[in-house]
Amino acid sequence: NRTACIRCRRKKKRCDQKLPRCSLCETAGAECVGYDAVAKRHVPRSYVHSLEERVAYLELKLQQHGI
Repeated sequence: NRTACIRCRRKKKRCDQKLPRCSLCETAGAECVGYDAVAKRHVPRSYVHSLEERVAYLELKLQQHGI
C-alpha cells in the first residue's frame, strides 16, 4: 500500500503514485520522495522502482529455472 509522496502532501495534491516519479514531481523536475513508516525515513521513489524491477527480474529467472 503506497501513500502520497512528500511533495504532494505538502502541496495537498492528489498523488498518482507513478514510479519512478509521480506526475507532479515529474512536471516540476523534482525528486519524488516517499516515506517508509517502518524504517521511519524518507525513501526516493526511484530507489523503490529499481528494487521492484530487480525483484521482477529475479522472479522471472527463478521461474525460468523451475524454482
